[in-house]
Amino acid sequence: MTHRCPPLGLLGLALASLAMPTQAQSPAEIDALVAEELLDHALAQCRAGQAEQAQRLAQDIRKQFATTPAIEALLGPIADGACQAPAPTATRQRELHLSLGWDDNVNLGIAAASVTFQTPAQPITYTLDDSYQPVSSAYVSATAMQQHSTANGWTLQATAGARQLARYSPYNTLGLQLTGRRAQSIGGTPGHLNLGWSETWLGGQHHRSAPSVGWASLPSRGQQGWVVNANAQHHRFARTDTDARQLQAGITHQSRPDAHTQISWGAGVLHDQALSPRAGGHRQGTHLQASWQHARQGGLWHAQWGLHQWLSAQAFLPGLIEQRRSNATTTWVVGYQRPLAQGTLLYVEYQHRNSRDNVPLYDHRSNQLSMGWLLRWP
Repeated sequence: MTHRCPPLGLLGLALASLAMPTQAQSPAEIDALVAEELLDHALAQCRAGQAEQAQRLAQDIRKQFATTPAIEALLGPIADGACQAPAPTATRQRELHLSLGWDDNVNLGIAAASVTFQTPAQPITYTLDDSYQPVSSAYVSATAMQQHSTANGWTLQATAGARQLARYSPYNTLGLQLTGRRAQSIGGTPGHLNLGWSETWLGGQHHRSAPSVGWASLPSRGQQGWVVNANAQHHRFARTDTDARQLQAGITHQSRPDAHTQISWGAGVLHDQALSPRAGGHRQGTHLQASWQHARQGGLWHAQWGLHQWLSAQAFLPGLIEQRRSNATTTWVVGYQRPLAQGTLLYVEYQHRNSRDNVPLYDHRSNQLSMGWLLRWP
């Protein structure tokens, strides 16, 4: 039996999300960031009257990291035993990111001309119209970020971005993300509390709101060791009644085999709770990830691999697809970046995404190549 599927429509909208580019950082930048995070905890211990613990931590920071003059101004008195640290002053940082790219499947389309569902009675084959075919397109994107560190320990960040496609304008993307981070120990383990809110528009129409809260520990030995994280995110969709709450927890190990190389790998679990009727109901999943970056001859190479997989709690469409839906998405990223001057760099990056799904309408592959320019300034 053969049928014809309707146009892609909102099916694709439920799969799309804003892709804010994230860039790997040089070893010197990583040193300064981690030293700044640990300094927050040394200052907190100092103010709490834990002078001995604060001094030990400050001395460890000095030994392990190349600190900046601003960090050293606060760190020095603590490391020297004078635990009367001044309150941190407010600081700002800005960032502008421009890129050009090519994506061979901007609409997450399906290469096959038809799909077959194994129903309890008999297989049913659907012929797919052109709206299901992959659409390739060049694109331009721009992202602006401003970060502000307050005197009471919060790091506030606002990021706005846009991606304009040469073809398939319904997937032109606008996004706004607000985050706040503050040093917060749990059970004696230093870490960071993270609060966030993101808004996404597709094709000029509001698509999704996503408030979030999370916590991540710091590496147990500065730049190396285990990191534990947990977060909760609430997804509210504007044009589809598919609201959901995602709870995630994971563990990652970071190591530096030498001064130029950093490696991390980890795993985690996911509970995706459907807050409104959704085919298949709740979802349970796991993820694996690994990353590598290496500084060489004035530039930085980086590579990332991730596998995210989940299984729905119930049959996907009773009467048509009696099995539970399962999805496994693998992502590969390889890139290179090279600084041009203080706070400026150029980069090139390739990404491959492969989504394998037992419901063939969601089975897709895509390749993306991008080149960009990044500027950071106070």
